[in-house]
Amino acid sequence: MEINPHHEPSRITVKVEEPDDISHIVVRSSHATVRIPELGVTITPGPYAQGVITTIEGFLHRAKEIVEFLASSELSNEQMQRCSEILNKLVAAINGRLKFTFIIEDPSGLSTVVPKYGQTTKIIKEPLIIEG
Repeated sequence: MEINPHHEPSRITVKVEEPDDISHIVVRSSHATVRIPELGVTITPGPYAQGVITTIEGFLHRAKEIVEFLASSELSNEQMQRCSEILNKLVAAINGRLKFTFIIEDPSGLSTVVPKYGQTTKIIKEPLIIEG
């Protein structure tokens, strides 16, 4: 195994189509953004972000906690409706009733997704084009 100190920026896309797909292990660097477009979820790193090792399900639960927290604050009816829609989709995704796309965009190139043992899955890793 060769160790490369310089990694190219990358985008990893996982099509989550089976209930077990949320068991894939995710290694997200402190620089990476996670997107789940069908759920309207984007998790961006802050200035003190740390890397994390979890599963796709772990990211779904974290997003659910954040939306529940937002829903507990004073929001307009429109904002409450949006929170409710997102929560319903997150619960459906956690319970394996919703297909979605899990995307990691990492300018450091250090993030990865490891499929659950014995599973073949569609994980696409491609270069990330950084604009500007």
